[in-house]
Amino acid sequence: KVSSSGRFRTLLQTAARPVDEVVAVSGAQRRWLAEAGVSSRKLHTIHPWSGRDDLYQVPDLEPRGGPLRLLAYGRLAPEKNFAALIEAMRSFRADEVTLTLFGSGPEEERLAELASDRDNVRLLPATNAIDARLAACSAVIVPSRYEAFGLVATEARMAGRPVLVADIDGLPEQVRSGGGVAAPMRNAAEIACAIIRLKGADLPTMGRAARAGVLQQHDDIITGWQAVVRRAEPLRKKAGVQPAMAAGA
Repeated sequence: KVSSSGRFRTLLQTAARPVDEVVAVSGAQRRWLAEAGVSSRKLHTIHPWSGRDDLYQVPDLEPRGGPLRLLAYGRLAPEKNFAALIEAMRSFRADEVTLTLFGSGPEEERLAELASDRDNVRLLPATNAIDARLAACSAVIVPSRYEAFGLVATEARMAGRPVLVADIDGLPEQVRSGGGVAAPMRNAAEIACAIIRLKGADLPTMGRAARAGVLQQHDDIITGWQAVVRRAEPLRKKAGVQPAMAAGA
């Protein structure tokens, strides 16, 4: 969405040239940076982390009757593709699939208007108390047009909820542990097909796999940053730079 992709790639290459390492938030972003001209020998991947450890206390998903209860949240902006998600809900009755969407952003009024005539869509204000809303849902859906990684999916997995993500950028990396499904979701028709696919899955089993997988992700993040520190140590010594002291040490 930049006016000059060539100029933007030159900016990336220039910014990366004087540094020893560039850490990408996903394997997809790392590959894109390499294609944009950043030296591949400098590139490493470390996924970001939410820090919402309270989400581990959300009870496991239990089998229950009734509709599939989808949750979506984040910045209400065009790149999140929430308008197409609301449109996709027209394919389902309220006793089949419901959607709760919350957040804030430039598309808030438009999304509220789109949802106004749907009895299976609720648009709620943004909140930091996401644990209760995650506990009340069957799965979290992330239909973004582009997403470097997607912390919403990580938070859903921490809460033991399956994730349905668009098959773009870094999002498919969130479901490799079996805790969700990646599918095309470029428009309302594709989103509806992806939801139908999710409805046929064993969601409680998928939710447990999501939580187990995100625990491993946490450990991999720590290992990744420890490796960065180890690789930096010879450079620090060569430059004669003293290690930073921890606050209060």
